[in-house]
Amino acid sequence: MKVQVVKDDTTGTNLFKGNKVQETAISGQTVSQFANSKNLNTHLISRMAFLEFNYKKSATSNENLSKAISLLLDRKTMTSKVLADGSVPALNMVPKGDSTDTANGKDFAGEVGNLLSYNIKDAQKDWKLAQKQLGKKKLTLTMLVDNTTTDKKVGQYIQGQAHKYLKGLTIDVKAMPHAQHIGVASNGGYDINLDGWTGDNQDPEEFLQLGNGEDPVNFTKWGDKHYTKLMNEIDDTNNHTTSERWALMQEADKYLMAKQGIVPLYQSTASHLVSKDVQGLTYSNQSGDALYQYASIK
Repeated sequence: MKVQVVKDDTTGTNLFKGNKVQETAISGQTVSQFANSKNLNTHLISRMAFLEFNYKKSATSNENLSKAISLLLDRKTMTSKVLADGSVPALNMVPKGDSTDTANGKDFAGEVGNLLSYNIKDAQKDWKLAQKQLGKKKLTLTMLVDNTTTDKKVGQYIQGQAHKYLKGLTIDVKAMPHAQHIGVASNGGYDINLDGWTGDNQDPEEFLQLGNGEDPVNFTKWGDKHYTKLMNEIDDTNNHTTSERWALMQEADKYLMAKQGIVPLYQSTASHLVSKDVQGLTYSNQSGDALYQYASIK
């Protein structure tokens, strides 16, 4: 097997069209260009994109502010029009297809249900409450995003919704390279952060831990005592059965969504162009990585 490293989708698709490669990954708007192609392979992966609010700062630790911004976002429009790459709206904190209830075979995210509403009037009510609680009619916040087309488009959509519907709120979108972005976010140098997480062990706890103030991967420092207690119980597998632990994780997901300690946006996809001559090529449901060991060419 020969591998070529390319910098962008355009190069990869040109190599594919020229039959120089038999498979290439694509993303963003490139996916929509091949929507009707038999060569397109798209599937959901266990990756959730979400907004983090810096709870070490007074303004962004306001619960009504995070609720207002969450309610502003039409996740169907975000995925179908802004992203247009096969991504789907988040239902809650855990991606669809990530984890299955061993008792009944049902998907965790589906069992918890859709806990993320789109309601402009309610968003405006929450924003007015936030303004009153903060004692500010005007507020300017900076949102960090990766310096990628996808993240910048999502950031611009969120910015546009806020400026259109929440009078007095200004969101400045600041794009930076991924490594720098992670460094700044982990040090708390942000107001709002567009982040994401890819699961690898098919356990809802992996995504729920992101809201636990005692966990090192919690950049927000949201330190809700009840939520931390729930997470500690979830981790105490010696004193809880599998079904009890599952119920605790559902409770934790619902609580996190009610408080909007983290604001989920969408579940990502992995998309590839694959030649009709390729057989047996499959992809990981977790990461979307190709599993080449069973692949062959006619």
